[in-house]
Amino acid sequence: MMGPPFTLNGERKIHHHERAKLVKAWRDDMPMLGRQHRVALRRIDPPYGIEVHAWCRGKADRGAYFPAAKAMIDGLIGVLWEDDSPEWIAWERHWSPAVDYKLPVGVVRVQLTIVTSLVDV
Repeated sequence: MMGPPFTLNGERKIHHHERAKLVKAWRDDMPMLGRQHRVALRRIDPPYGIEVHAWCRGKADRGAYFPAAKAMIDGLIGVLWEDDSPEWIAWERHWSPAVDYKLPVGVVRVQLTIVTSLVDV
């Protein structure tokens, strides 16, 4: 999914109303995307693991896009899982963002890959 930059460092500096707009931008399309992939996810049982990949026009820290990923995961509650608690999401792995100069200025791309949790619960 592509959207406005929403980074951990940036989140600390903005007003809560501006933060709410960013969360909404990242969360609102996720139920539709989740319904499109729900059949594939039924092949594995919870808890799930989530791989987070990001692309941006400049260098960024590994966890920089955590707020965007969190908003996306929250947008899938009720569609792919009942909650984002450990019973449903066992772990998240945030990879260092890759640089992609083909992205429009002011846009980042964040991708969630849902996999088996690889842990015994």
